[in-house]
Amino acid sequence: VANGNDSKKFKGDIRGPGAPSRVIHIRKLPNDITEAEVISLGLPFGDVSNLLMLKAKNQAFLEMNSEEAAQNMVGYYSTVMPIIRHHPVYVQFSNHKELKTDNSPNQE
Repeated sequence: VANGNDSKKFKGDIRGPGAPSRVIHIRKLPNDITEAEVISLGLPFGDVSNLLMLKAKNQAFLEMNSEEAAQNMVGYYSTVMPIIRHHPVYVQFSNHKELKTDNSPNQE
């Protein structure tokens, strides 16, 4: 029964796809993308504080040092499609507020 409350619809609305975050989700990356190429997408907008590459999924998460830098980046790339090696890539806010990775030096 289609009552508008099915679980598939709700799943994407946890925080809302456009809710600002310091973490940027980048999709449709080329298979042989390098970390430097991904970081270069964010550098014009501010310092990149963390990077998580998901090469098997052709995705990456880029954490900026401020939410403002991330908003500027997503705002810019919403009007200008970033191209890496002749492939358009998709930039959007992540559902994560920050990246938690094991190799961060300040986690003791």
